[in-house]
Amino acid sequence: MLDFYFISIIFGIFISFLFTVLLYFIQHPNKRAKSVFILNFVFLILVYLFLLFKHLKIYGIASILFLIYYPLLFTLYPIFYIYLKLIIRKNFSLSVKKLLQYFSITLIVLVFIWGYYLPLPYEFKVKFLSYNSFEVPADSSGSLAMTIIILLYYLNAAIFIYALIKIAVSINRSKREIILEEEYLPTWLWIFVFGFFSYELVEAVVLILFDLPVKLLAVLEEVIGNTYLIFLGLFGIKQYDLSVQIKMKKLSAHFETENGAIKTKQILTETQKNNIAETIKTFFIEKKLYKDPNLTLDKLAKKIHIPKKNLSLVINELFNKSFTTMLNEYRVDEAKKFLLNTKEIKSLEDIYIKVGFNNRSTFNRVFKLRTDLTPHQFKDSHNTTDK
Repeated sequence: MLDFYFISIIFGIFISFLFTVLLYFIQHPNKRAKSVFILNFVFLILVYLFLLFKHLKIYGIASILFLIYYPLLFTLYPIFYIYLKLIIRKNFSLSVKKLLQYFSITLIVLVFIWGYYLPLPYEFKVKFLSYNSFEVPADSSGSLAMTIIILLYYLNAAIFIYALIKIAVSINRSKREIILEEEYLPTWLWIFVFGFFSYELVEAVVLILFDLPVKLLAVLEEVIGNTYLIFLGLFGIKQYDLSVQIKMKKLSAHFETENGAIKTKQILTETQKNNIAETIKTFFIEKKLYKDPNLTLDKLAKKIHIPKKNLSLVINELFNKSFTTMLNEYRVDEAKKFLLNTKEIKSLEDIYIKVGFNNRSTFNRVFKLRTDLTPHQFKDSHNTTDK
């Protein structure tokens, strides 16, 4: 018979490790925030390792990991909250006072667990380890301790879910003279808050209202936990897109729309010009927008919510070229990569379509203008060099 609890633990370890690796290598807009989020998954790996050793009845290692098991569970909400604040506030700093504030309940649990658990005789430690994570045992020796831990856990969850709701509500606040980045969080943050709330609510309802067998309860707990884990990991992976959305909406705040037309509210500062330039690079390098054969300056301006004349100004001043020249440079550079990689694309027709040109003659003309070689000559010259 399959041990679903064991499978769910192994799955949790695998997913936690997978997201740790993916988040380490993925591009992220904020290095500090990235480190915090990776730390979150490292903690989750330790949580699942405790459950694994406990399930396998390797109590020597499990008893050591137990000392950090509940404190690590309590860190998940404050760590995610800190991560989100780092994403939406460039100048957000973590002082010792703030850390003590965010992790106050975690520290209480740490002191409580160590004070209660360490003095216990070994046989009582093993007995305590046999309880389900949020199970209140029948005997009086462990019931009070587990009741306190459960109450503190839901207090901690409630505090940070409320804090997340406050951030989400800030989206709908009226505009202020000093623009806060919090106003530009996408509305799907509500979905994420709802996910957190649902996770805790479902687990609480199952624990309180249903008298389920301990094994089934443990499996349900891990299934809910793994669902939360996947949700959290996907959120981390999407952070680059989130940062682009925030940057675009911040830039568009400097412009206003009348009858569908975008017009400038004020003269662009150097900082605003640099921000627009970074946004252009993001859309060309990361999103590869130049592959759209119908891309025009008008279309790009509407896509990133910036007036056409300001967009043209930034391209001319900061990139020292016209929009068409810049567009063709990206397309030719991409075509050169394809020409050097003969295994990926076989014909020139495939290449010019892939990089955004409408026809072969334009592709040949622009390519020669940029490289002094036709695509065939460029390809042949590198084939000769390789030999």
